Amino acid sequence: MPAKSARRIACRIRKLVRGVSRTGVLACRLLMGVFESGFVPGCAYLISRYYKRRDFSIRYAAFFSAAVLAGAFGGFLAYAIEHMNKAGHYVSWRWIFIIEGCITIVGVILALFCIPSYPEDSTFLKPNEKAYLLSMLAKDARKSRPNHYSSLVIKECLFDPKIWLGTLAYFGADNAASSIVSFQPTILKSLGYTSAEAQIHTIPVYIVALFLAPHLSGKLNHRYGFLLFGAIFGIIGSSIELAVPLNSIAARYFGMFAIAASAYI
Repeated sequence: MPAKSARRIACRIRKLVRGVSRTGVLACRLLMGVFESGFVPGCAYLISRYYKRRDFSIRYAAFFSAAVLAGAFGGFLAYAIEHMNKAGHYVSWRWIFIIEGCITIVGVILALFCIPSYPEDSTFLKPNEKAYLLSMLAKDARKSRPNHYSSLVIKECLFDPKIWLGTLAYFGADNAASSIVSFQPTILKSLGYTSAEAQIHTIPVYIVALFLAPHLSGKLNHRYGFLLFGAIFGIIGSSIELAVPLNSIAARYFGMFAIAASAYI
């Protein structure tokens, strides 16, 4: 790349990073959504290439539980960063973006060396292990897995109603999970906590969600009952938040436990 073009790109990145307006923040958030949109589906697909359908769910639950741990750790980190206000002439909320952004960049670099390839091309499996894995997956598949993706395969996926129903269900679950992540500190502040206290009080909510949600479902190899229970539990939690007076701190705090747990069941 010519040096002049590289400098221009660097300047644009610098301006983007230094953006302080509402428009700049919204633009950055839009780009984050675009770049992150393929992450979870890609991880789910990669996990499915190594495990049978029965074994997939508990592995995917373990992967998804990382989001719960991130919520708990994020609350603790935000609580710690709250005390960095005015450090280096930056207010505390800017430090949240700086520190968490640096952690993300380091994580991405490490992931380049940690994420495995498909079983057919894996280098960490012995030949006999690779053969056994591929044979096991072939027996588990309802039909042969395509070696390449033609327009016919893509069309079949796009017009499969199960794909769209699954997408709609996931959208609802993810929307509930994202909402509790975004608005939980605000709800806690309305209960009388300070900003720092609100962040530290989000941690138990995520810990409960982590241990309640995935493990029994995978152990019993049962899904429908847990999904139904999660939906009912979420309705109860939302009803509590809407109906209970603001001064009923214990009840509203329990409502957040219910909403968070239901979102990850």
